[in-house]
Amino acid sequence: MTGVVKTDKFVVVADEGEELLIIEYTDMIPTGELGDPFRTIPGQKTLLTSRGQHVNYRDYGTYEIVESGKIVRKISRWTSYK
Repeated sequence: MTGVVKTDKFVVVADEGEELLIIEYTDMIPTGELGDPFRTIPGQKTLLTSRGQHVNYRDYGTYEIVESGKIVRKISRWTSYK
């Protein structure tokens, strides 16, 4: 599978208590060859809120909403799309 795929989603919370859903998308890079023409490897990851706002990774469990500058922290992991 090439293109962009959802690879994770999780909930974060801001200091004032607002909860947001973060969705992780991963670019899948085609690396096929004659023996395995459909092979891919994961490439760059993109984080967006469920509202479409861009998210930057700060450090383990801490993220920044780009448009507002708000710092949020991961509180739970919902599921993985592997």
